[in-house]
Amino acid sequence: MRDGNAMQRRATILHDHRSELGEGAAVDPVTRQLRWFDINGKRRVEYDFATGGVSVAELPEMTSAGAAVDAASEMIFAQSGLWLRNRATGGLEVLAAIEADRPDLRSNDGRTHPCGAFWCSTMALDKTEGAGSIYWFFKGEVRTLYPNLTVGNAICFAEDGSYAHFSDTPTGKIWKVALDPSTGLPVAEPELFHQAGEDDPSGPDGAVLDRDGLLYSARWGGARVDVIDREGRTIGRIETGAPNTTCPAFCGEDLASLAIATARDELNAAQLLLHADSGRTHIIEAGCRGRLDPPVLLG
Repeated sequence: MRDGNAMQRRATILHDHRSELGEGAAVDPVTRQLRWFDINGKRRVEYDFATGGVSVAELPEMTSAGAAVDAASEMIFAQSGLWLRNRATGGLEVLAAIEADRPDLRSNDGRTHPCGAFWCSTMALDKTEGAGSIYWFFKGEVRTLYPNLTVGNAICFAEDGSYAHFSDTPTGKIWKVALDPSTGLPVAEPELFHQAGEDDPSGPDGAVLDRDGLLYSARWGGARVDVIDREGRTIGRIETGAPNTTCPAFCGEDLASLAIATARDELNAAQLLLHADSGRTHIIEAGCRGRLDPPVLLG
């Protein structure tokens, strides 16, 4: 699926805070604050749009994604599985173990389906091929959906819950799969939706779908977010200047902007000098019709 002549734009810096491996960017539907995770730093970072300030919470494990639960708590996806986090105290309670007996793995991507189910992926710390999986969590139940992935990513859902996208970053492939809207479970085999071009060394990292079905795909190794239409064609590119661009999130009062997390991870000293904004979170008025992920249902 070849790309046409894509329109290019450039994001600016939202805040000077740097993460070693920024991931899981999303605006919480309860607090309306932007949060992301520094996986390697074991930190949860939150940006307050009203004050422009950042708050950082230390975590006991590598953590990469999260979801709202209610006004009192949120769920976070950490190395040993899913945890309930008290918003006020930071206290943690185990919800579901996922690969807790595999210290060679960690959490990676995750997002809430419109019905309240949560999809999440694991990967090997050393990116061993085929060591990761994508899981489904709903009302306390965990199922394996797609094993034998290397770096499962790009988990996102149609507004009506009828389909999902996901990727395996090193392959350059993004898939589309039909779902049962009431459970978020697949009802068909995945089909190839988008394939990176032979001359594109980047891989699809985190992604979001807007209300018009446009996919915003962060590109690890590509210093950008690609805008992909319903047919799998790249119609726009948002440059970040940070080679390892990891995860976009809809933000702003009308959700027409994108906040974009990036990483310093896997860049050498020369690359970091050349790409000084790596690890910072970027922002752009994208003109999209964004939406927020709903709270996850625990029971």
